[in-house]
Amino acid sequence: SAPACNDCHGNHGAAPPGVRDVTVVCGTCHGRVAELFNASEMKTGMETMGKRGCVTCHGNHDIRRASDDMLAVAAPGLCGDCHEPGSEAEKGTAAIVDGFHGLKADVARADSLLKAAEVLGMETTAGHALLREADDQVIGVRAVLHSFDSKLVGTAISEGRQLASKASSAGESALRDWRMRRLGMALSLVVILVMMTLLILRIRSLEGH
Repeated sequence: SAPACNDCHGNHGAAPPGVRDVTVVCGTCHGRVAELFNASEMKTGMETMGKRGCVTCHGNHDIRRASDDMLAVAAPGLCGDCHEPGSEAEKGTAAIVDGFHGLKADVARADSLLKAAEVLGMETTAGHALLREADDQVIGVRAVLHSFDSKLVGTAISEGRQLASKASSAGESALRDWRMRRLGMALSLVVILVMMTLLILRIRSLEGH
């Protein structure tokens, strides 16, 4: 379902999209992202700087495959291309970037805990359901980032981290249950061995009489 030339340029009356039309063209497929970007202050700022909306970060014919590496102030990130080092905009960007990567780290930790519990045969259905919600929130944050609204992005990141935290707690709980079961089994085995030893000693004592 990859786009062809006519998806952006039309058919018989083909013409290159104008500067103000680029986000409209991209928005035919990326509606939610375009809506957020068009309502953002960043759009006005980019136009003031002579930058062309979506293509500034994503290119046009050589469209860059979007990756989280693009979200950084330093190379290979793209945020530093517009924001001066030490500026308030740069500091705000850094806070958003740190929050987003913190969310991804929380999700990765939850995934690792749940996988470990699952390998040990523990029940992890509820934890994995929470993890899926956290994963969905990561995808949602990637879209909300195009609003360039620190409060909106921060709220989405916070919601995702809460879900990831709950998923981690479910994984930790499952692992604790496994350890308790192992401890219970070990104690039971000790009790059995003690009883067997006492029984053997009793039998030998009776045989001695």
